[in-house]
Amino acid sequence: MPIEITINHDDQIVYAICHGRVTPPDIQHYQCETWNSTEIKGYGEFFDVRKGDVSDFSSPDAVTTTNKDNEKNSSVNKTAIVISAGWQKRFAIAYAMKPGLNPDNPRTIEYFFISSIALDWLKK
Repeated sequence: MPIEITINHDDQIVYAICHGRVTPPDIQHYQCETWNSTEIKGYGEFFDVRKGDVSDFSSPDAVTTTNKDNEKNSSVNKTAIVISAGWQKRFAIAYAMKPGLNPDNPRTIEYFFISSIALDWLKK
């Protein structure tokens, strides 16, 4: 799978690191397999796409993926998406936009270019 998952129970953060080509089904599989566990309810999510290729994602793909994520997963309170290139920003913005459209969704999603800043934000 192009998404490597590590769970840090001490910091209550799920790390998802992308490698290579990442497709909408890859994201959906990650969401379903990882976030269905009640063991990590309320954890933050560190989603790193710097080494991933999300260029296949259109804005509608990102919104559809987010819709499916929000239907299944109310257990994530904060998601930090870490990007390295301007073209990855399109994915991050589209992904971050959808929860903001639902006032009942307490989840906050932000994107960052620096992983240490993303982690600081998650730990607040």
